[in-house]
Amino acid sequence: IDIDAGFGSMQDLRNLVDIAHSQYNMSIIMDIVVNHLCDADDTDSSANITKYTKYANHASCCSDKYGYYQTGADWQKQSGNQGVLQFSQEWFPSLDANEFYSQCGANSASDTSGQGPCAVFGDFTANMMDFDTRNRNFQQIFTELHKFWIAYADIDGFRMDAAKHITGDFIEYFSTNIRDYAKQLGKANFFVVGEVAASADWEAQRLGVMESNPSNPDQHDSSLPTGITQEMWTLKPTYSSHPYQAYPGLTAVYDFDISGTSRSVFLSSYTPQSIENYFSSNEYNLIAGQNDYQYSWTLVEIHDWPRFLNTLPSGWPTSIMAAAYLLTSQGMPIIYYGFEQGFNGLCNLQNIQNVGNAYQDIVNLCNAGSDDTLKRQDMFLYSPWRLSSAISSINDLSYIGSWQHKLSPPWNEDPFLNTSHLLYQNIRKLLFLRRSCIALMRGAVYFRYVDNSIGGWLIYSRIYYNVEMVVVINTDHNDYKQIPSQIVIDYGVNKAMNGKKYLNVLDPSTSYGYIGVSGNAAYLYFNNPAVTIPSNGYAVFVREDQIVPYNQHYGIAVCDE
Repeated sequence: IDIDAGFGSMQDLRNLVDIAHSQYNMSIIMDIVVNHLCDADDTDSSANITKYTKYANHASCCSDKYGYYQTGADWQKQSGNQGVLQFSQEWFPSLDANEFYSQCGANSASDTSGQGPCAVFGDFTANMMDFDTRNRNFQQIFTELHKFWIAYADIDGFRMDAAKHITGDFIEYFSTNIRDYAKQLGKANFFVVGEVAASADWEAQRLGVMESNPSNPDQHDSSLPTGITQEMWTLKPTYSSHPYQAYPGLTAVYDFDISGTSRSVFLSSYTPQSIENYFSSNEYNLIAGQNDYQYSWTLVEIHDWPRFLNTLPSGWPTSIMAAAYLLTSQGMPIIYYGFEQGFNGLCNLQNIQNVGNAYQDIVNLCNAGSDDTLKRQDMFLYSPWRLSSAISSINDLSYIGSWQHKLSPPWNEDPFLNTSHLLYQNIRKLLFLRRSCIALMRGAVYFRYVDNSIGGWLIYSRIYYNVEMVVVINTDHNDYKQIPSQIVIDYGVNKAMNGKKYLNVLDPSTSYGYIGVSGNAAYLYFNNPAVTIPSNGYAVFVREDQIVPYNQHYGIAVCDE
């Protein structure tokens, strides 16, 4: 086992994790690919590339293997419709046997994006060979390989790429045994998150209790594959003994439903009511029923989506609004690199240099607007694929051309790490606020005033025991708005606080509301004085006895907890 020299050395990884832990109190999660494997150079047109010597009957092979999974047939059972692979000399030697692969042939785009048998058992592409994750020998080898990284580098979790395409029995085997091993090393909170870009039902079958009763796996949802239930019984003694994660499945999944919905709200495609609707939906309840929803990863950008500002190239204030929601809402917020610097995924066609005959191909790719490279622009000063940004100083760095063989300057001198503009500063202050407020990290959400019109109000509370925080977001891109004069708040939390203030953490001296208690109801009044929120703006209100003085450095007052 080793690290590609282009990324550094094994010791570099150890040093990175150690510094993150000791100096910044940060956890490190390693991204791993479980679904498929390919040659290091899968464009090699010579004979030295892994290929099929016997082609599969693609659809029938997938159907056969999915049937075995659904019915719990012996994991060693093979389909007569499988192909045969011949491995290149460069193939990873521990996994160069046909038994470790599904051998069903390459998927179409619709196979991969869908939820049929080939989404699980088909090859990702013609050169990305699908692991047979039901194979017990593969499960053991792969899990043991990844225990190494915990012991060697002291990492804190795994992000399981393409987890939609992996069988649930592998997910529970890997998650349970990895957590058990990490626990023995003193890491009882080891985190395993999966990228399951599929329906809530498919997410639920891979998450937490996996639509089952972990104490009696025979009690489960009727659609659950028998292969999952069989493996769960085998794993039960191990996961049941875990002090914090006594379940077999993933610790968390990405919640793509709310991530896509909220993104569309802030880009003025959906109404704010869409967010409230999601949290009362069957999809949300299904995911939340498998494990603590607060572990779910939420976002507005990811490597497979166009940049958030792709259709608003200069709209950095809209990113501030989206960040305000992301960092005050339920789940674990994910900031995709470059979001804080206003990356928009657009090419500066006026600064393409030294590309020779590739010029027109680059222009065509940029104008088509859909290639993955537009979602993954460089963030290194001397790199060849520096695309545009909504932040003018970052946009000035945009360039497409030949690679310049220079090291980036120190981080505090790197112009790509500009900390002086409002987008970065607002994200920083919101992170500072979130870390100080347990209600933002762990509290339940209650929607207080939500408009069913594009650009309307999104007002909600986060409540944790005796703490209530009120978040106000104006989703309009153009107009200032005055907060409604009366907002319902929690009576139990505030019944003894009549007349007390809720202060805006951004401006606690002049922006606030008063608590009013009437009968068995409590309200927050914003009519004396009225409070106005700018377009793309936000405010967060905290009760005056639960807030500390304004921090001039961060530009915010935080929670006193």
